[in-house]
Amino acid sequence: MENIQSNLVTEFQSMFGSQPNGDSPIECEKWRRLCQVIVAERDRLREQLATTSAKLNEYRLLANAMTREKFQFGTKEELMAQCGDGEPTIEQIILQLEQQLGKTA
Repeated sequence: MENIQSNLVTEFQSMFGSQPNGDSPIECEKWRRLCQVIVAERDRLREQLATTSAKLNEYRLLANAMTREKFQFGTKEELMAQCGDGEPTIEQIILQLEQQLGKTA
């Protein structure tokens, strides 16, 4: 909290050339102007964040679409043929797993 107050006083001093002194109407007007500047900056940053977040989501979707493989789904035999020659079939893998489980059980 102290750091925030220190930052505000520093910002006030850089904007108006002096530190805040009391609660005079002139001082209140200076604080009001400072608050307007800060709120405008906050709004600008929120808008920038929303824009950047939207772009990030677009880039994620694009990267996902570009890296996703395109599969042609056909019959079981066609899919198995796409797996490559010399590779075990799913049935062979299941049989091997069952045999291994039978040995350990």
